[in-house]
Amino acid sequence: MANASAKKTAQQNAEAIKNMQYGQVASLALALLLRLLFQRHALRPTTAAFWVYALSLWAFDVVYITWACQVFSGAFGAWVWWAYLIIPLYAVYKLWSSVISPMFFGGSAASAEPEPEAKEAPTSKRQEKLRKRSERGDPRVRMQQQS
Repeated sequence: MANASAKKTAQQNAEAIKNMQYGQVASLALALLLRLLFQRHALRPTTAAFWVYALSLWAFDVVYITWACQVFSGAFGAWVWWAYLIIPLYAVYKLWSSVISPMFFGGSAASAEPEPEAKEAPTSKRQEKLRKRSERGDPRVRMQQQS
């Protein structure tokens, strides 16, 4: 059983990698085509746009924003690469909302304790049935002390 799960996961990973490679090739081809049509001057190695484009081919961690920047910069120009600022801005937002703000300005909604009734809510119908029996004093039900 464990091997079947591992094989299925390995197959899904292989498919995901293959899809990522297809996406990379498609974005590369589309970006080059659009550059040839609209931004031919940006294909020279002396331009900054060329080097940003070339370096972005290794940006696997931020692959979707890279693909979008590659394609749209081919059509609209090198200014589209400023969209990469979304990444550090999002990181600052997450850092602020999950670390800095709760540390200095009190807890956040995510760190608040759940309501007492949410703690006592049973997780299954069987547990609810057993709780009702124990409340009635049914001798068939023994309540165990939780420590």
